[in-house]
Amino acid sequence: RAILASVNVAATKAARAAQGLHGSISVGVTSSAAAHPLIPQIIRAYRAAYPEVNIDLRDGNAAELTEEVEDGRLDSAFLRAPVARPPTLLFHHLLDEEMLLILPRGHSLIGAKSSLGTPRIALKSIAGEPLVLVRRAGAPGLYANLLLACQNAGFVPKIAAEVQHMLLNISIVAAGIGVSVVPRSLQGILDDKVVYCRIVGERPDLVAPLTLVCRANDDSPAE
Repeated sequence: RAILASVNVAATKAARAAQGLHGSISVGVTSSAAAHPLIPQIIRAYRAAYPEVNIDLRDGNAAELTEEVEDGRLDSAFLRAPVARPPTLLFHHLLDEEMLLILPRGHSLIGAKSSLGTPRIALKSIAGEPLVLVRRAGAPGLYANLLLACQNAGFVPKIAAEVQHMLLNISIVAAGIGVSVVPRSLQGILDDKVVYCRIVGERPDLVAPLTLVCRANDDSPAE
């Protein structure tokens, strides 16, 4: 009877797994994507719909996560702009998010504006400021668009530092090393040390996409 009972339990689990109701799914997420409220909303909704599916969350940069989805180490990943588009993967564009300029508190470009909500700063105003960027290899689209917008505003930026992850930009700006741009969803981090400003006059518009990556031929029921 014990053997038959265990067989029945195993059969039930197998059936639920086949329906995507039981098992596990591995999901990658970049640090800046994780800061957007849509990501925890999606994960929470998935857990509510499939409570017996374990979600293994892993972090990394866009290049690493794309490679891990491609070779099967991850089932899917949330990232900003794709750094590569292998033909075996699908890239679902979820939304575009406004980019904000961040300056250290007390910066001369802000003055009294810092007490009036979110200041508005023309991109050309930072022509003489050292700029902190996420490395081109980690965010080629965002990197190139920012440099192009600076060029269109009439200047070539002086790059003070390039960092691996977008969250590091904020700490470096807080330390007074330079200015930077980050997605709006990061607004509020270290806001006692930096000021977040809306950018005006930029061409092209500076936005950070949010992208879901998965394999085109994946047959995992949980996914």
